Amino acid sequence: MQNEDHEWVLSVSFAAHDGSITLLKDGKVELFIKEEKSSRRKHDSRFPFRCLQLIKEYTQSLDQLLVSNCSPWVNGDNKDYLKLTKFHVDKLLMQGFILDDSKTEYCEHHHLLHAACGFYTSGFDEAICLVCDGWGTTAGLVYDLDNCGINAPPIQATESMSTYHASFPSNFVELDKTAIYDSHRCDGLHELQKFHARSGNNQLPSVKDFLSSIKNTETTSHMGIGVMYGVVSASLGFDNIDCGKTMGLSAYGEEDDSIPPFFVGDTLKSNKNFFTQSRTLDFANYNAEDIISSEEKRANLAYKMQKSLEKIYEHKIKFIDDNYECKNIVLSGGCALNVVNNAALVEKFPHINFFVDPVPNDAGQSLGHALLWNYENGPCAVDNVEQEFKIESYDNLFLGPIYSKEELRDRINSKILEDV
Repeated sequence: MQNEDHEWVLSVSFAAHDGSITLLKDGKVELFIKEEKSSRRKHDSRFPFRCLQLIKEYTQSLDQLLVSNCSPWVNGDNKDYLKLTKFHVDKLLMQGFILDDSKTEYCEHHHLLHAACGFYTSGFDEAICLVCDGWGTTAGLVYDLDNCGINAPPIQATESMSTYHASFPSNFVELDKTAIYDSHRCDGLHELQKFHARSGNNQLPSVKDFLSSIKNTETTSHMGIGVMYGVVSASLGFDNIDCGKTMGLSAYGEEDDSIPPFFVGDTLKSNKNFFTQSRTLDFANYNAEDIISSEEKRANLAYKMQKSLEKIYEHKIKFIDDNYECKNIVLSGGCALNVVNNAALVEKFPHINFFVDPVPNDAGQSLGHALLWNYENGPCAVDNVEQEFKIESYDNLFLGPIYSKEELRDRINSKILEDV
C-alpha cells in the first residue's frame, strides 16, 4: 500500500451492465477496471465489490467519492443508493470519513459521462462528441404529473443520441439530443387525459408536447437505433447487448426484399409495425415468420440491421459536418463499439478526424466521471491558478498496476492451487 500524502478520488459506476471503478491519484488515473475482469462474468452488472477490493492495495483513505450511472427509475431514491455505495466503500477502507456527504458527488447525466470519457482520452483540445446507445438517463426528461395536480407516477423519456461540443479543460455544451418515450406505456396518462377531457379539462398537455418543449431535445415514441440493434440481436437468438455477433453475421448477408422495412417510408423513424413497443419483431404483421428460419435469412436480417445503423450515423455525421466548423469527432456510447460502422465513416468522411472512445460502453462511465470531475475541480480549477491543464491522450487502457513476469507467475500458480 502506498503512502497517504496524496489526493485520492474514487469513481464507481453501477449500471444495468458493465460496472467499473476508476481511482485517481493526484489527478492521474491510477486504476481503471471493469467488474467483469475480476468476476469473469461478461458485462457483470452487479455492484463492483471485487473491483473495490483492489483499492486497499493503493490507499486506506479517499478525498472524494463519485457515483455515476444510477437513475431513480432504475434503482429508487438516489440518496439511498449513495448511502449504499458509501457504506460498502467505507466498510472496505474502514476509515469512517466517507459518510461526509460533502465528499460525495452523484451524476446521472449518462451521455455526458460517455462524451467525457471519449473526449479526455482523445487528446483533442476541441471536439464534437456524438453519443449513441440503447438508452441513457432520464435526467431533465421527466413529465411530473404532480405539477398538474394529478397523483400519478412521473412520465419519463430516455436519451438515445446526444451531441456535445467539448473544449478543454471542462466545457461541454449540449447541442442536441434525441429522447424516446413509450407512447403505449405512459403510466396511465392517456386514460387520465380522456378523463379530464370528459370532465371539461382540456389543459393537460400531451407527453410529446411537454417533452418537446425541453431545449435542444427532440422527443419521439419511435425506437432508437441502439434499441433496434438489440431487438434484432435478440430475435436472432443472441443476448440483446451482444450486438457484436449481429455485426459479424451481417458480413454474410445481402439485400433481401422479403424483410419488412425498418424505417417509415423515406424517414429514419423506426417502423412500429415491425419493431413493437414490447421490444420484439412482429413478423406476423408482414406474414414474414420465415425470416429467421434459415441461416441465409438470419444473415440477411443482420445485414439489413447493420446497414440501417450505418445510414443513421452517416446522416448524423453529415449534419455535424455541414453545421459545425470543428472537424474532430469523438464517437461514444455502446453503438461506437460497431467497428464496421466506424470504418465506413472514416472512408466516407476522410477530412474528419475521428476518435472512438476506448471504453464506449457503460464501463466507461466511471472513467468519464473521474476525468470530468478532475478537470472541473482539480487544483487549477479550485485555486483559480493561471495554469493550463495538460492535454493527454491514451495509447492503451492498461490503467492499473504493472506486474513483473515473476509476479504474474506467482499469482497464476496461487490461483491454480486455490482451484485444486
